[in-house]
Amino acid sequence: MANRIYSSPAWRNLRAQVLHESAMASPTGLPVCAVCGGDANAVDHILPISEAPGRAYDRENCRAICRKCNSSRNAKRQHQLARMARERRLEEYPPLREW
Repeated sequence: MANRIYSSPAWRNLRAQVLHESAMASPTGLPVCAVCGGDANAVDHILPISEAPGRAYDRENCRAICRKCNSSRNAKRQHQLARMARERRLEEYPPLREW
């Protein structure tokens, strides 16, 4: 689903709008990363599409971000999801009691 969103004209327009708004608010005239303050060259969904598909094109759910921060955020989220899945599995199968 996300691939269709990112290749759509609506996403390209929204992405351009977010980067333009960030550049207009910046004293340098360049888009600024909302996380580290560096030069932004990507747009991040604050609530990931996988968790809020209805907000994929919601301007309030998007922010300018640099690729490094975006990659880091995505990696952290993947680790979080994996940890949550492991914890759920442990809850489903509690450890055996020692005799």
